[in-house]
Amino acid sequence: MMCGGLFLMAVLVTVIALTGKWTLLPLDEAAKGSTRPPQFTLVDFFCLFLLVQAPTGLIHGWFPDYSAIWVLDAFAWGACGMAWWMSVRTLSRAGVRNPWHRGFFLVLAIPIAYFGSITAAVLPVVALVLAVEGHEHGPTIALLVVAEVALCVALYACGWFTRRIVGAAGEPETGSLTDDGDEPARRLRS
Repeated sequence: MMCGGLFLMAVLVTVIALTGKWTLLPLDEAAKGSTRPPQFTLVDFFCLFLLVQAPTGLIHGWFPDYSAIWVLDAFAWGACGMAWWMSVRTLSRAGVRNPWHRGFFLVLAIPIAYFGSITAAVLPVVALVLAVEGHEHGPTIALLVVAEVALCVALYACGWFTRRIVGAAGEPETGSLTDDGDEPARRLRS
């Protein structure tokens, strides 16, 4: 019984880890080999402020009397800033220019892909430990199962969205000035 549970848990953790990778892989592939420079938009900076607020709020809510709370803040800001920078750079290299796509990706897809994958891998372990301990944890286990299913759906939705924005980035923009013989580009050259 215990070996079967451990095997199932190992399979689930592997599937969840691969799902997190599957979520972000299309964007990485689209950015690979591109020499486009990083481009920042106001939406990108707004997303950075939102990303920093979540961990800061959690830190100050959980550790209100911690004397060196600034250390935790600095770590959270550094981690969020680095994830934001790498994401903006990858979005730029992949040619994603739509501000709605960039904002959704930065605020939802990245946190869900990273933290959702980790959480979804840990939840089955917690549920298994609670199940082994006894029957008084039934409602908690049910809640963990619901959370696991919700995270799996969210990871799949983020993967679908990532593929959609990569596909949209490959399409030519309407109304752009190109050098393929259309009239606005010819007027600019003369």
